[in-house]
Amino acid sequence: MAMTDTNLRTPGVRRDRGFRRITVYDLSAANQAAAFEGLAGDVSAFQALAAAKRAAPLLGIRPHVIAALDTLFAFTQSQDWEPGRRPVVWPSNARLAEEWQVERTQVKFKIRAMVKAGLIAVVESPNGKRWGRRDAGGLIQEAYGFDLSPMALNFPKFVVAAHQAAQERQELAALRRSLTINRKALVQLAETAIEHGARSYDWDSLIVAANNARAAARQLLPLDELQAMVEHLETLRDAAKAVLDEEFEIAKTDPKGPVNRPHILTTNQTSTEEDVSTTSKKEGSQVEVLPPPDFHCHDIKPRHLLDLVPAFRPLIPKDRVGNPTWNDLVEAASLLRHHLGISEHAWSQACGELNRIGATICIGIIAAKGLQVRSPGGYLRGMLQKHRDGE
Repeated sequence: MAMTDTNLRTPGVRRDRGFRRITVYDLSAANQAAAFEGLAGDVSAFQALAAAKRAAPLLGIRPHVIAALDTLFAFTQSQDWEPGRRPVVWPSNARLAEEWQVERTQVKFKIRAMVKAGLIAVVESPNGKRWGRRDAGGLIQEAYGFDLSPMALNFPKFVVAAHQAAQERQELAALRRSLTINRKALVQLAETAIEHGARSYDWDSLIVAANNARAAARQLLPLDELQAMVEHLETLRDAAKAVLDEEFEIAKTDPKGPVNRPHILTTNQTSTEEDVSTTSKKEGSQVEVLPPPDFHCHDIKPRHLLDLVPAFRPLIPKDRVGNPTWNDLVEAASLLRHHLGISEHAWSQACGELNRIGATICIGIIAAKGLQVRSPGGYLRGMLQKHRDGE
């Protein structure tokens, strides 16, 4: 006969009041309790309880059921688990309601859940009441209540399940770490691409996918669903990285690209603002100086820019703070953009499109605005776009 949760009743026979209805789970638990011959010599009752707690998640035993079992376990004594004994406890419903912090009407539901989980068997007394007595040595002489023997008999099953549960927890932890790594990598790739102006991919969708994965990871997802999510993020990450690598490679190989342009040119002569648009030779060695920017800032002088942007001052050699050269300011801008969080690629792109003096002035504008600019890299991209649009 298949086990169901229906009650075993004899049609036409009136049941005495005060007795529980017996289910197939009660019969199974009673059979297990009858087979109890004491715990093995190398296993303690506490070990059996601990194994049941560790195995509970994998066996589908809910936490409140294990907590209820823990309460019943506290009423047993060590001699109750010896061979020839039975670990029976008989707390009243009033005591259990107090211990479990529930209404007395809810006590029976917790008892049924423990029986169904194969943790306890119910020992009925002739009058349906729960009671027991011990002798002077603490041995149980007679008891009617809850027999915890099934929990001990299921110890081997609990050990196996506990081991599997531990492995699953390790796998889940590894997957969660992998999910976090891939999620952050997606955001990093997307933000880098957006900052560099890459337009060959829907970078915003990567940020959305990363945020969705973060929200889903907060739920208790099954192992297979979490694995599928990690694999999906890895696929997105690899695809995005390939696109971004290609973008950078194009920038490196483009003869007009900013990467091939040196950021700073050193010179052994003192440059002035008049030197900016010339190329001169001194004693046979060509000294390259900076050409003027190709937008309307021809009239600005290095010392004027230094006055307008105090953030440049600590980055200028002390002996030239009074009369800085454009090379000094370009060097300072290259350092200052790093402190502002502007990437090397964005700086190189600005140097390529605006000229190094123009890029330096842009860095100065961003620095002068201070906290008004929430994203210096994004602000620089906006300035470059306006330049492309002729604004």
